[in-house]
Amino acid sequence: INDKCVSEKEDDPIAVIGLAGLFPQSDNCEEFWNNLEQGRDLISEIPGSRWDWKEIYGDPDNKNRKTNIKWGGFINDVETFDASFFNISPKEAQLMDPMQRKLIQVVWQAVEDAGYRMRDLSGQKVGVIVGIGTFDYLQLVLENDQFTHAYAATGT
Repeated sequence: INDKCVSEKEDDPIAVIGLAGLFPQSDNCEEFWNNLEQGRDLISEIPGSRWDWKEIYGDPDNKNRKTNIKWGGFINDVETFDASFFNISPKEAQLMDPMQRKLIQVVWQAVEDAGYRMRDLSGQKVGVIVGIGTFDYLQLVLENDQFTHAYAATGT
C-alpha cells in the first residue's frame, strides 16, 4: 500500500456506498454476479454487429492484417449513448472511445446506486474509483484520419 493511500488517522471513515459496472453479457453488477453464480461462460464468438471476424481470420504471423481471434467478452449495447443527457455534442460523442462513453454512464449509475443526485455532489469531497485501460480506439481514430478533429484527443 502506498503511504499516500493510507489515511493519516486509523479511524478515518471510508465507505463504498455506490457500485456499478458493465461486464460481458451483463448490464450491471447484479446480473454479472448471477451469471457467475450460475457458472455461465460469458465469452462468446465476436458478434456480427461488431465486425465479421471471418473476413479477417487467419494467421497473423503469415498474413498482414489478419487475426486468429474470434472469441471475446463483449458488452451489450456498446453503441448506445445519450450524448445530450451528458451535455456532449454529437461530434464529440462520435469521437469518444466507446469505453469512455460507457464509463460516463456507469459513473452516473454508481452515484444513483449510492442514493445521490449528481448535482448535489458538485463541490463536495467525493471520489470515484475507476478501473479501465486500453488505447485501441486511438489506433482506429488514427487509421481513419480522424485525429484532426478537436475532440479526438479528449475522446481517446
